[in-house]
Amino acid sequence: MIKGYLASLGIVDELITELYVGPAFADWSALVGDIRRFAKRGQVAVIATITGDANLQFFRELAQQRVTADTIPVMSLSINEAELPALMRYDMVGHLVAWNYLHAFDRRENRDFIGAWRRFTGQPKAMTNDSMEATWIGFHLWCEAVEAAGTVELEKVRAALGGRQIAAPSGFTVKMDGKSHHLYKPVMIGRISKDRLILPVSVTDGLVPPEPWSRRLGVSKPAKVA
Repeated sequence: MIKGYLASLGIVDELITELYVGPAFADWSALVGDIRRFAKRGQVAVIATITGDANLQFFRELAQQRVTADTIPVMSLSINEAELPALMRYDMVGHLVAWNYLHAFDRRENRDFIGAWRRFTGQPKAMTNDSMEATWIGFHLWCEAVEAAGTVELEKVRAALGGRQIAAPSGFTVKMDGKSHHLYKPVMIGRISKDRLILPVSVTDGLVPPEPWSRRLGVSKPAKVA
């Protein structure tokens, strides 16, 4: 999907390299070395789809080889406020993340959400994150659909969910697509600060329509499963 998007911008072939590793991969030094060699052409960034403990290994090796966001910025698709404390020793400042919610997004609704969570946990510095907001949205949408349907019967609740809207903790009113049951949500790009925060640097003005099957894959719909 990413290659398809880049191709639409004229970024193709030798301007892109892909590096994949297995779950038992350990040679992070060689992988970062490959990234550094590719980056010698200039104006290079990394889109990292690795998850879990692999992030610790990857960013530790970047730091050991003195690769910073100033030289090779990384856009991570899996790091949020929950993972960040374990990574800050590796000079994460300036690297980027992409989510639908960020703790530091400054709206009254989000401040109220954070305050309620801190009172509940008894921790005055407790952080929220995208997964928490998504869980909140899912639970409250389900509750509203059950009330509208007057039952917990699956198909009736599903029917009541389509097209339903709810004011989310982010301050946006998100909407469930009536056909796919995916959500219309905002998109937020955040930059990691030295204060261990992820600060929004780009937020869509409104909601982005869901795209359950990407047009970037070159086919109109997924193959049927026998």
